[in-house]
Amino acid sequence: MSHNQPEDDELYRMENIAWDVGLIFGLTTDQGLARARRALYRAALSITGSKKRRWSWMKTKDSFNTISGTREYSLRDDVKTIHQMWMEGTNRQRIDRIPTSDFVERVPNPDTATGTPRLFDEEGVDSSGARIVSLYPVPSSVIEVLYRFTRRITMPRDPSADMRVTWGMPGELLEGLTNKAAALAVQGVNSDKYIELNTLAEMQIDDEYASDQESTPTTYRAPMIEGRDAISSGPMLPATFGRD
Repeated sequence: MSHNQPEDDELYRMENIAWDVGLIFGLTTDQGLARARRALYRAALSITGSKKRRWSWMKTKDSFNTISGTREYSLRDDVKTIHQMWMEGTNRQRIDRIPTSDFVERVPNPDTATGTPRLFDEEGVDSSGARIVSLYPVPSSVIEVLYRFTRRITMPRDPSADMRVTWGMPGELLEGLTNKAAALAVQGVNSDKYIELNTLAEMQIDDEYASDQESTPTTYRAPMIEGRDAISSGPMLPATFGRD
């Protein structure tokens, strides 16, 4: 079964990027497009997983509201790495990661002590695969907690998903992503075509990474605090923290 050529305004949909990848290696049947979608996912992982690239668009922030007496909270399901956590409001206080694995075990009543959270720890994942964090002390009121994190790339279930929405990937990476996916699709089948497409893709991706880094805003960070001092005090955040 073949598919129609996509319209220009649909270029960022996964199904249409897969179509373009299929055209490059000359196979647009259902089987070929399934292969192209797998290559597309691998290409996205390659672009975002490289240690030499730290994309600004891979980092974002979100928030959740605490519930009085509740210690554990599930975050977004695309959280890969948590970088900072803090509270909004008058004090704009940072919530630091628990400094050692046995810290809570060494403080009195870790499960029942209540107040304004000063520390967090990761407690695995919930049934949906979302990361769970626990706060210490247990929140005694409703507080908005913000967190900055790096996204986790997952395979879209909906073939009409827009890569700019699903992955947060800027449209400027479209050509690099397409050529990288096509290179991976022909890898092991046509070595010359793989080298040609992969070289082109890496040049396009590197160019976009350079532009990404030039336009990356400054991220403000507060110093970490350790030990028992973290229970009752902590660094104040500058007014500009979290605003970018």
